[in-house]
Amino acid sequence: TLALTGFIYEACWALAMKAMGLQNALTDDLTFRRRLRLNRKMMAAFSVLTIIYHCMAFDIHRVHKGWLAENHGGHQVVYSIRFLEWTICAPIVFSISGQLQHSPDGSPRNGIAPSSLLTGIYCIISWQGLVVKDAFVAWLLITFAFVCYF
Repeated sequence: TLALTGFIYEACWALAMKAMGLQNALTDDLTFRRRLRLNRKMMAAFSVLTIIYHCMAFDIHRVHKGWLAENHGGHQVVYSIRFLEWTICAPIVFSISGQLQHSPDGSPRNGIAPSSLLTGIYCIISWQGLVVKDAFVAWLLITFAFVCYF
């Protein structure tokens, strides 16, 4: 899969930097330190994506019947593992995309950290809005998830 390819690329890049000794030699280079931090975050995101996609491909996941299908009939299914993926990966990718310039002393500043945390929270809330059996609570949770999004 594409996620596995991304993980292999990032792992090879990290191993090459370590093997050439550049990780210790370039510790004072701010751009290199940012790239190392990006490398770790991308490896985490790609490993989660790879695991979850393989679980879905081999049918190793839980599928819930949604509240619409429960109350009104039909075939609405909720793939809970997809929401797990969003809850883990979306904040990581969100934090990567919104990094601020580092402080003059080199310490990282990330003004997007609270927003990325809220992204994970509204993914959980929207998943619960689909899994819960009470229609009023489901609409309340889904509405709250949309409000959090904006």
